[in-house]
Amino acid sequence: MREIFFDENSIDNGLRQAHKKIVTEGFDSYIILAVDHGGEHIAKRLKKYWNYKDIVSCHFKNGDIHISDESKIRGGKVYFPWSDYPIRTYSKGIVRKISCEDCKKDFRCGNPNIDKNSLSDFFKNQEHSSAKVYLVEDKGEICSIVQFYEKHLDSYKGLFLDIIATAEIKKGNKYASTLLKLISFYMFYHEFSFIYGYVFDNKELIEVYKKRGFEVIGSIHDPHYGTLHKIVIINGTKDIKDRVIASIRSHI
Repeated sequence: MREIFFDENSIDNGLRQAHKKIVTEGFDSYIILAVDHGGEHIAKRLKKYWNYKDIVSCHFKNGDIHISDESKIRGGKVYFPWSDYPIRTYSKGIVRKISCEDCKKDFRCGNPNIDKNSLSDFFKNQEHSSAKVYLVEDKGEICSIVQFYEKHLDSYKGLFLDIIATAEIKKGNKYASTLLKLISFYMFYHEFSFIYGYVFDNKELIEVYKKRGFEVIGSIHDPHYGTLHKIVIINGTKDIKDRVIASIRSHI
């Protein structure tokens, strides 16, 4: 059995590197989200390197994050490292950005409209367009993938959920729910007003979105995909829900 030891020096080394990363990314004031007791302990140690605005405690319950005082982070800058670090939003696997190494791998969800895009195509979209592409990796396998874009509709800034898919052999394991959770976190922490997208006419699929806080606000008929339902979720900590929906309804 391999043993790993952590001492004061190794922990401080990691905190110094985290501080350097935050400064490099251009943050000048901070609110730290401390997850559970371990997170609170680490957050307090960070005071050795710089002064931050506040510590906000949070904990995980049934796979969801619960923040002790959301009012503290409204209008503030929250450091949430979406660029490079793996993120665990579910008990299985990690979420991370797609990388160049993934281009060599295979991913098939069973939908020909999505499967016509290789992982190499998704990576190119991330590198050469405004696409943001994240995936769930579990035990070395790519289980689910999401691609979304920033959108401006009227006076509101939000996200368009373009593609979300799960590998055929991995369906039923909540990997897509993990990515819906991720894009919701992305909206919240980066202060976007909404997320919108389109979902196939499938009751079970619509229920998955509803469980993550999305609601159906209309339907359209597409010559290639048939009936598609318009789904929206609003960042209620930032904007008044009804006003946002009324403003963007005609654009989606």
